[in-house]
Amino acid sequence: GERSRPSAEILAEADALVRRGVREIILLGQIVDRYGLDRPGEIHLPELLRRVAATPGLLRVRFLTSHPRWITDDLIATVAATPGLCPYFEIPVQAGSDEILAAMRRGYTVAAYEALIQKVRAALPHAGISTDMIVGFPGETAAHFEDSMALMRRINPDMIRIAKYSPRPLTYSARHLPDDVPEPEKECRRISMEAQLRAMLTEKNARRLGQTVEILVETIEKNGRRHGRTPDYKPVFVDGSTASPGDV
Repeated sequence: GERSRPSAEILAEADALVRRGVREIILLGQIVDRYGLDRPGEIHLPELLRRVAATPGLLRVRFLTSHPRWITDDLIATVAATPGLCPYFEIPVQAGSDEILAAMRRGYTVAAYEALIQKVRAALPHAGISTDMIVGFPGETAAHFEDSMALMRRINPDMIRIAKYSPRPLTYSARHLPDDVPEPEKECRRISMEAQLRAMLTEKNARRLGQTVEILVETIEKNGRRHGRTPDYKPVFVDGSTASPGDV
């Protein structure tokens, strides 16, 4: 089951990390939006994010991973209104047809997912949004896969993590659903979706050419190039910089 750490412990750890020079903190949870719901009297994720972001000296806060059923209006409004809270959401959808979402027991429809993405973008027009997709889930037909491809074109996310279905022990699908999409077909669908993602990102990133963006330097490569990310989690490489990790 899920266990939320006490918020006082998290805030004390955030403060200690910042005192040691940490500039960015990521709050992680399998369904991070459910933070605090298992602890009577505990604050919930939006308030936790506001308090962590208020840590003196901290530049950036991120959180992941979200579940479409658990993202609240309060969470979206908090990201929009809180300085230092990065405008970035990881919201896995996993499939683009209601039939497959129902078989996955995800608890939402394609229409509900799209409405959620529209709500995020209405509050945060420049938010980074990434998602997860599974191809070759039991029962996924070529038409279902095309539904997934079409959904990705409509959403136009900033990243898609694409996985081929494989039965995981003890899961509902492994126990009850035959793994009936042949491996070559799964691989073909994965390659198709990756190609579509590359095309979408090429077009999206071309629009940002020439822009000046803020990055937090994370690493220095062997050739001296600096690697960092924008607040909305776009990776950026900088040549000829003398910045150190942690610099903005």
